[in-house]
Amino acid sequence: MLREKLKNYNLILASASPRRQQFFKDLNIDFTIQLKEVDEIYPQELKGAGITDYLADLKSKAFINLSEKDLLITSDTIVWLENKALGKPKDTDDAFKMLRALSGKKHTEFKNG
Repeated sequence: MLREKLKNYNLILASASPRRQQFFKDLNIDFTIQLKEVDEIYPQELKGAGITDYLADLKSKAFINLSEKDLLITSDTIVWLENKALGKPKDTDDAFKMLRALSGKKHTEFKNG
C-alpha cells in the first residue's frame, strides 16, 4: 500500500547510514540516496532532541532544486550523556574512550526522522 501511495513521487534519502538505507529497502519502496556535504555545527544552547531537529533541518537546506514530486528525508542521531552530546568518534581510540564513558551509565539516544 505504501509503495502505491508513493509511486508518483521521487523519494530521496539524504543519509549515508546503512541502517536507514536498509529500513527503506525493507519497506520495499523505490528511493534514491543523495548526499550533500554539510558542516554539522549547531548552536551550543541546543540540548537533546533540539540538536537532532536542527541538524536534520540543516541537511535539508542543502537541497535547493527539489521539485513538487520530490520527497526529501533527512535525519540525525546523537547520544546524550551527562547533559552533553557525544559526536562521532574521530578514530578508534576516540571510539573506545566514548564506550568507556558510556559503560555502566544511563544515556539517551535522540533521533530525528
